[in-house]
Amino acid sequence: MRFRILGIAGTTTLAAGLVALAGPQADAQPDPAPSAPRLVDTRTPSLPLHRAARPDGSSAVAKRVTVNVPNCTASALIAAINTVNPTGGTVNLFPGCTYTLTGADNDSNGLPVITSTVTVTGFDDTITRSSAALFRIFEVDAPGNLTLNSLTLSNGHASGAGVGGAVLVNGAGSALTLNAAKVINNTADFRGGGIFSSNGTLKVKNSCLSNNTAPRGGGLEADRGSLVFNGGTVTGNTATSTFGGGVASILNTTTFNATRITNNTGVVGGGIAVAANTTLNKSPVTGNTATGAAAAGNLAGAGIYNEASPLALKLSPVSDNHATGAGTRGGGIYNRFSGAVATLLNSRVSANSATDNAGGIYNTGGTVNLVSSSQVVNNTPNNCVTSSPAIPGCPN
Repeated sequence: MRFRILGIAGTTTLAAGLVALAGPQADAQPDPAPSAPRLVDTRTPSLPLHRAARPDGSSAVAKRVTVNVPNCTASALIAAINTVNPTGGTVNLFPGCTYTLTGADNDSNGLPVITSTVTVTGFDDTITRSSAALFRIFEVDAPGNLTLNSLTLSNGHASGAGVGGAVLVNGAGSALTLNAAKVINNTADFRGGGIFSSNGTLKVKNSCLSNNTAPRGGGLEADRGSLVFNGGTVTGNTATSTFGGGVASILNTTTFNATRITNNTGVVGGGIAVAANTTLNKSPVTGNTATGAAAAGNLAGAGIYNEASPLALKLSPVSDNHATGAGTRGGGIYNRFSGAVATLLNSRVSANSATDNAGGIYNTGGTVNLVSSSQVVNNTPNNCVTSSPAIPGCPN
């Protein structure tokens, strides 16, 4: 299965190389599951900007404003966002509130669509959906830039073909920054249980993505753009059908700094699934599960699934991840296709398991480099057996 986000120009050399993987590479090894789906799927259409984000032709320039929400009502929160949204500004929430959204402000969002530079600062506040109606919390449409400080988003639900259970970040020039925030217990019926970004910029700082669910990208999915985690946790998220229990990241630059990726579940890539230039710095990947269903080619990669992309682990152990389905491989890491160059520096792969082979690292068609005291040890039923090419320095 292949998809493409239409209407996006100027893709990078890396992206072009990934999309070109429709046929076998000349230097690639045979894929043991050639009919299995790929994370790079070239058929996904671009997401239209919400009607609220379309330019109205106004040339007026107004001063950014600050609004203090006077109470804990959803109506006061919506009014405050509507006040700052035309020109940009800051919304300060009333301390300790739970803002309960009982209906959509517009067709698919509980709050007004963010179309300018807006900061929402909480003081242990929560914004949650409590309604039979299904809608996400926020949508950020280009050129919108939303910063969320010290608050929780919960129980958003993007239904049908919806993406981003809590937040949708949509279009080149759109951006979302989370500072000491929590995105918990949200659902998307298509992709990105907590957050979905299409060609946007995501920055997650000392924040938590927890217990979110979607068929793909349980905690978060980022297609193109960029994704940076600085501190925090990605934990307890679930991808019910395919890739990325915690995070799915595609055709972009992805960085995890001092971030724990733990106890997530997916069919492929229980912790993270990437087809992106990805770096993990001091970011352990532990306790994740991949079921590796037959419909997904039993690929697994319980800790990390890497497709045709550079992957660097620096002081980032991969441990206690488990591929549980019949015939699964790559309990710690599944490295797939030419262009998948995984380099481990001072990063230990241990105590992972798979039901077939390569409980530690399974490589098919890519390259794995173990450098600077990196070890693959004590995995079940073996460490790297049947990898092709073989992994230098990995004891079977």
